[in-house]
Amino acid sequence: MAVISRSYNLYSDVQRADDIIVALPAASGEKNFEVEEKVKLINPKITAEGYKIGNRGFTNYILSADDMVKA
Repeated sequence: MAVISRSYNLYSDVQRADDIIVALPAASGEKNFEVEEKVKLINPKITAEGYKIGNRGFTNYILSADDMVKA
């Protein structure tokens, strides 16, 4: 078994309603930050994944980055 990516939950002063989860490649290593420490994402990308259930449409937004460092 091998680690392919790691996910981290982020808090935002702006986006308070939902969790923000960022996925980093395994090559960026494990990250350890203090609670509420400001971070900077390197090359962030958001992709949308849409799907339909019945007559309703839903979208998952996926945030990925090459790395995450202290701001």
